[in-house]
Parts: sequence; structure tokens; C-alpha cells
Amino acid sequence: AAAAAGANRNRVHGPPVELPSNNASNFLEEAKGGEKEEAEVRRRFNKFCTRGEHEDYLTLEDFCRMLQYYETVSAQFFEPYFHAIDRDRDDRLSFHEFFKGACAADPNTVHILNSYTGQERSRYIFDFYDKNRNNLLDFDEFLRLLAEADQRKVDSGEASKEAQNKARELGLLMEDGSFKGITSDEFYQFIQHEKLRGTSRLFRFPKSLIRPKSQHHSRRANTSSTGAVDDSAVGDDGPSDREDLEWHAYLLDIEADVDQEVVSGYYRGSGTALGPVPPPYPVLLPPAPPPSLRPEQPELGPAAVSEARSLALRVLRALSSPTYDGLLPNSATGSPDDAAGVAFTAATPAQLRSLCNAVARILETEEMVITGVQAPVKVFGALHGQLFDLLSHFKWQQAPVVKDGDILYNSYVFLGDYSDRGPYSLEVLLLLFSLKVTHPQQIVLLRGHHENRHLNYHMGLRQECERRLG
Repeated sequence: AAAAAGANRNRVHGPPVELPSNNASNFLEEAKGGEKEEAEVRRRFNKFCTRGEHEDYLTLEDFCRMLQYYETVSAQFFEPYFHAIDRDRDDRLSFHEFFKGACAADPNTVHILNSYTGQERSRYIFDFYDKNRNNLLDFDEFLRLLAEADQRKVDSGEASKEAQNKARELGLLMEDGSFKGITSDEFYQFIQHEKLRGTSRLFRFPKSLIRPKSQHHSRRANTSSTGAVDDSAVGDDGPSDREDLEWHAYLLDIEADVDQEVVSGYYRGSGTALGPVPPPYPVLLPPAPPPSLRPEQPELGPAAVSEARSLALRVLRALSSPTYDGLLPNSATGSPDDAAGVAFTAATPAQLRSLCNAVARILETEEMVITGVQAPVKVFGALHGQLFDLLSHFKWQQAPVVKDGDILYNSYVFLGDYSDRGPYSLEVLLLLFSLKVTHPQQIVLLRGHHENRHLNYHMGLRQECERRLG
């Protein structure tokens, strides 16, 4: 059973291409976009749309939030799908545009070459791959389309060679060997006459947005040991209001109107007298403005690496000291009020940049999912700038240092949320980054909710940097 489930997961999706007979009178009828599907799409559209004076619509930001929420497709494809569905090129999607595009991209929509679905889907496919939006498929765009239709890697030499041969076969090469580009009408003619094959699998959402079933909503489904979703455990009514509120806590960019009574009802509980409770704080936070400074390219030269390592070793020597000399802020007591006037003296801003670059260089080489952590393991949850709590644990449970410590036979896993809220985020980050630079195999730094520029902008780290670094 497990083998069969694995085979099903790895099987390439092959949407239906031809039907023995077709009596449809328009695209939506042929695509099975009926009243039930329209009602389902309307429900989802209303969750994320921007309210307009004459009609509601989806901006690119709204559209991305929707696809992220329903886990419809990888984030790298959000923008191409948006521009392909935006038929009138006004950078917004009306409900009609969105419904028709969702039907065209549905994994179960037929692709009949000489009928409504074949013609309409060819236009969507063309616009999806027309990345520069110049109404022509350039060679790089043509190459990507062919590679994905044939399920090849785009950057492979074989894919480029096949694209050259196909362009020559279709008469798309000029006398000087340059590619003349393909118009939308030419593209459909190639598909209609089967000169381009495999296009039925292009422009497809892996998960349906038009079907009432909620198997796409993995947070509510039970999952078997093989990874297959148990559809019987999933409701047909989509995410509940409470799930919306919980998920909004992870989507910082959503500026939604939250029903205060609904929120307080869920978080207050029945029969209590706690009064209204505000919604999760990210819902209340406006998006952070764009950075005023361009991020510097990491300086990976020997001098910068040496400077970062020297700083890290100095920090760990301070950690080995009984009084943590050089690590504790001057006159610090651990109180947030006292931290307001305490300067950061453990390192200069230039040294901090070198240390951050060194850590980034290490983290870039690690896998997204960390495996093979050697036991025994110490696991630390959200630190949130609480330096004294961290040092207290190190004092009584041994510190991650060589002398009188346990770093040589213990692994340390930190679960994220290192900054914000607490008074000494800079010292916590300095200490953790120093540990990672000196012991990259024994120290695991995971990303939490607060490893996010938007949260850092509002929740304390930015203010601490401005106050203590100048």
C-alpha cells in the first residue's frame, strides 16, 4: 500500500486531452465550471479581494495571499499565473477573470485542441510563459515552455539543443540564425496542428481552486504514514473562521477586517468574563516599508572571515568566564526599562556585519530540512532577546564551550524567534551567531516566526538597533 501511494505521488499528471464527443457551447461549460464551482470560487475570492467602488477585485498581493493560503502552487509561479489570468492587463483580477482563469488552470479541465478549452488554454499558456509581457515568446521563453512540456530541466544542454531543433522545424529561425519570436495566434496554430505537443500539462494548478472539496487544505486533513491525505477527514466547507484567524497570524501582509466578536468569542471562551481580546498581533501590523539601505554583498575575503572568527572566539571566551565579562551589557539587570539606556558594547557595527556574513555563508550551505543531528541534544525554544534566561541555563546546565562545557559531546538546536520583545536581542544574536561560526556542526539555528523583517520592524529589533547602535 505504501509503495502504491508513493507511485501515485510521483506519477506525472496527465490531464484529459480529447473527448469522443463534445456538445459544449462555451468555454466554461466545456471546462465544467458550473454554478457549484462558481459559488466555491466566489467564496474564496471574497476572502481575499479588495473592495472596489464598482466591483471587487484581486490585486497581485491579494492573489499571492490566496495561493499561499490554499497551498495551490509554488510561490515562484504566483506572478506568472496572475499576469496570465489578467486578460485586460490592468494589474487586477475581476471575479469573472479569476473564475475563468481558475477553470482553465484546474487540473481536471479538459484540453480539447480544436474546441473552446484548447483555444482558451493556449492563450493562458502563452501569457504564462511570456515573462516580459511583450506579446511574443522569445527564445528563452520558448525554451522554458518546451522543456516543461517535455519534463526536462530548463538549464540542461539537451533542452537548449531540442529548442533549437524545434525552432528550426517550425520555421522560427531567421537567416542569421536568430529567433524571430512567436505570436499568440502562431502558438495556437502550432498546438492545433499538433506541432507542439505536451502543452496540455502546462498552466495547471496542482490543486483545484474551483472544486468544493477541501483536500487542498492540508492543515485540516489527517495524513497517513505514507503521506497520503485522508479525504474522509476533510470537510467540504473550507477553512473555518477560527482557522482563518490562526493562519492570519502567519501572513503579516494581510490587512483584513477582523470581526471582533468572532475573535473574542474564540479566544475568550464561553461563560467567562475576560472581555474582548484583540486578534493576533500580525493582523494589526501594517506592512513594513521597503528598506532604506541596499543590503551589502557578503564580504567573504580572508580578512572578513578572520575578523568574524576572532569576534566569535572572543564572545565564547566571555561565555566561559564566571561573570561573562565582555558579554553582558554595562549596568544591565535584565529589565527592559534598564535596557533602554544601555549601549551595545560587545562588538562594533562593522564586526556585527562581518559575523552576520560569516553565518549567512554557513547557513546557505545547509539543507532546508536539517537531518542527522547527533544525540544527546539540547533544544531551546523562543528566546526573544532574553539574554539572562539563556545565560542562566548555561550556568546551571553547562554551557556550549570547550572548557568545563559540553559542546564536544552535545548538540544544540535553537528553534527560532531569537529577537524582538526582550531587551537584549543584539546580545542573544551575537552569542548564537558566534556559536554557529565556531561550532557549525554542533549548533543548529532554525528559522522561527520572528526571523522576518516585517515582524522585526514592528516588534522590537529595529527599535533596539536604532537605540543601541545609533
